[in-house]
Amino acid sequence: MGDHGINFSDCLDVWNNICTFAGMKRTIGCLQTFLLLLLLVACDSGRRERLQLEELERQNRADSLMTNDSLALALTNYFDRHGTPNEQLRAYYILGRTYADVGEAPRAIEAYNTAADRADTTAAD
Repeated sequence: MGDHGINFSDCLDVWNNICTFAGMKRTIGCLQTFLLLLLLVACDSGRRERLQLEELERQNRADSLMTNDSLALALTNYFDRHGTPNEQLRAYYILGRTYADVGEAPRAIEAYNTAADRADTTAAD
């Protein structure tokens, strides 16, 4: 799951080690342990992306030059699939700001328009 330090392959390795180390012969016990480990990994899903978005927003508030359009685009792709409308709005706004800073005005306007489209005016946040 990204750069969290644990991914699916790591989960399989840990599962194999637990089953071997603990001498678990029963598949059900190993399977329960593996599913618990997967659940723990899934709970951390998106943490890195949210931290990256918050960091880009800090840079934006500090009026820093924003030139990493690869990161901003990756965040919009992630939040399109896994984010709330507010997270999508924030990610597209940052993408627009990044495109504006690198001189890509048409792409910036497109990203800003997408951000506006993602605004959830019915949410009570």
